[in-house]
Amino acid sequence: YFVSATTPNPFAGRMDTVSGTGFFTDLVADGFNLNDALALAEHVSLPAVFLIAPPPWNFEPMINPGLIAGVFLIGVALLIRRLRVPSIVILGWMAATALGNSLMVDRTMQFRYILVWSAIAITVAVGALYLVPLLLPPSRLWMRRALPIAVCTAVAFGSIGYYFATYLPYFNRELRNKPGFRDDVDVALRSLDFPPNTDVIVLARPRTDPNVSGVLLAFLTNDQVGLESRQPFEFGAKSLLGLPRDRNYAFYVEPTDSDTMNLIRQYFPNVEPPAYSDYPFIPPREEFVLLFAPASDWMPPAKK
Repeated sequence: YFVSATTPNPFAGRMDTVSGTGFFTDLVADGFNLNDALALAEHVSLPAVFLIAPPPWNFEPMINPGLIAGVFLIGVALLIRRLRVPSIVILGWMAATALGNSLMVDRTMQFRYILVWSAIAITVAVGALYLVPLLLPPSRLWMRRALPIAVCTAVAFGSIGYYFATYLPYFNRELRNKPGFRDDVDVALRSLDFPPNTDVIVLARPRTDPNVSGVLLAFLTNDQVGLESRQPFEFGAKSLLGLPRDRNYAFYVEPTDSDTMNLIRQYFPNVEPPAYSDYPFIPPREEFVLLFAPASDWMPPAKK
């Protein structure tokens, strides 16, 4: 809501780019018909669907969040039936999150739903707590108390298993296949232990996006290590010659780019041997080779 309210405020910075309010203005710019109404319903309702059954929908594990949607919807119905202050807070919490996410450009990004997970868990618990006793006779008092706990426990452990066994591997594959360039997040994680006076330079075709890896590295190192990304043809002999030698440099190069590696060795004779990632699950096609050049007093001779 803040992003939408401040767009196009110049003080909002990059946040302007994540607001999707233009969808609504474009929708009514040339009138409003049935197709526009259907598009609006889909746009607004999809974040609400994510509350019930987040992706991946193509998997059928034993306990998929989609399979517990019934308990969740029963919890929603019970909260609506008993519209009191606590119920209104939970329902409003989920509705406001879904509507707010519909105002974003990428409204399906899972990280936008973190703030509502607690409300979803409470709603599932409400569904289990009040549904199970309705299905049992009053004489089975111990079952009326034990079964809701058992259902909530099964849902909790099933969701944990789903997350680590099914969703996380799927997410990693999707994340790595999407950008179209090598894994620059791995670059950031491999650069955490560098000395403070270190500049990280990523040389790749196509150029990686430093907005993610650079911000992550700056956050984890308290802005002690900088990162920039360039294509090899943008960083030739002249650029290497102009680098101050009183700093450390961590060059991340594509393993197949022998020309760039030889050029770095030529202008940084003290460069350490190539190092590869310690992360065991990164495919070779997404890995960078690290050439670390410590600070030194040696300066390459200037070309005449």
